Amino acid sequence: STPSNKVVPTPVGVPSPPVVPAATPNDQMAFVSFLPPFDSGGSPIASYTVTSQPGGITATAVSSPILVMGLTNGTTYTFTVTATNTAGGTSQPSQATQPVTPRVPSGPAPANDNFANAQAISGASGSVSNTNVGATVEPSEPTIQDQAGGASVWYRWTAPTSGTVRFGTCTAYPAMDPNIEAFIGNSVSNITPWGPGPGRDCPANQFGSEVTFIVSANQTIYVKLDGVKFGGNASSPSEGPFTLEWAMQ
Repeated sequence: STPSNKVVPTPVGVPSPPVVPAATPNDQMAFVSFLPPFDSGGSPIASYTVTSQPGGITATAVSSPILVMGLTNGTTYTFTVTATNTAGGTSQPSQATQPVTPRVPSGPAPANDNFANAQAISGASGSVSNTNVGATVEPSEPTIQDQAGGASVWYRWTAPTSGTVRFGTCTAYPAMDPNIEAFIGNSVSNITPWGPGPGRDCPANQFGSEVTFIVSANQTIYVKLDGVKFGGNASSPSEGPFTLEWAMQ
């Protein structure tokens, strides 16, 4: 009989690495978020695996973010992510995250620690006193100008009229070093910065941060106040009491 044609196995397609990985530390753990690879290798992505450095601690899940447990508080980590598709192809590791350091919270978390529990404030002007001691950051929470922070609280304000508004701590001399930015959106993973950008340093002889932006009547703005990390992303964020003030101009 005539020999059959030789069957050549189809090579397994390999995905490209996941992109834009970022890590959010907590007590003995970290959430690692990322975006899917640009190329799935010809088959759907089935899972992602995060690996820590140091320690080689791994965690696998089907989507972002992924919780990595068993970390040591006070140790600085970076993380990489690989993608595996249904054909069995596994990508090269992603770019490493910025270094983060898990830590024991310094106290009970404030009531407005999370975006969903943002404290409602109102009026054309006003002030509110609070603390970010014990505050954390959430998975997928956006940073302020790539400053990781790590002890953020949230406020929700609806503009009574159209105009320009300023939020800041400058005249109240906070006992921590804050960073401030305004956002719009409906969830911590679906918000974007609003206005000219993150908070700026205060005028001479004042201390803290402020941000000024334009709003429309009845527009809802979320204001994030976070503690600056004095020693970079691997250090602990600044924590303490503060007074946030706002005024339409």
